[in-house]
Amino acid sequence: MSLADDPFGAQSVEEQHWLDRRGYPNARQWETYSQLPDGLLQVAADSGDSVAKTMLDARGLPSRNATDKLLLSAANGDDFALSLLSARLASLPGEQNLIDAYAVARVSEIRGNTSAAVGREAMFAQSLTPDQRMKGEADAMKLVSTLNALYEKKYGVKYRVDARPFSIENKGI
Repeated sequence: MSLADDPFGAQSVEEQHWLDRRGYPNARQWETYSQLPDGLLQVAADSGDSVAKTMLDARGLPSRNATDKLLLSAANGDDFALSLLSARLASLPGEQNLIDAYAVARVSEIRGNTSAAVGREAMFAQSLTPDQRMKGEADAMKLVSTLNALYEKKYGVKYRVDARPFSIENKGI
């Protein structure tokens, strides 16, 4: 698909490949799967479509079961799962949800999504306080440790950060 059609802001083919490796849908999948009923998404997920599984799991938010499923996907390297989870948490009322959304978005950044910091700030209707950020940072460190341990237990090797490529274009600056 062309870069112009990429729903997640890829600026290069290398970045599109990173998005693919990290579980993100392409434009066609995003549009189609967003409109499918749960039953059809389940059929696709059962046939091995990880994007369909992640989108189906996200529909169950904010339940603990859906959160756990998304975090297990994230442990296996699915950054799209982290993106959906943090966005949903940020939309919920309550201070703890804001802290949790911040923490999940930070995990995405720590595990290689170099552009997560920009999106993280845009999720919040108002800025978090320094205390909320500090709690979110601590929670992010715990969550990264947990996800990395789950990955190592499953695959027998340490989680290796796969940094999202980015390009800086000089446009007359």
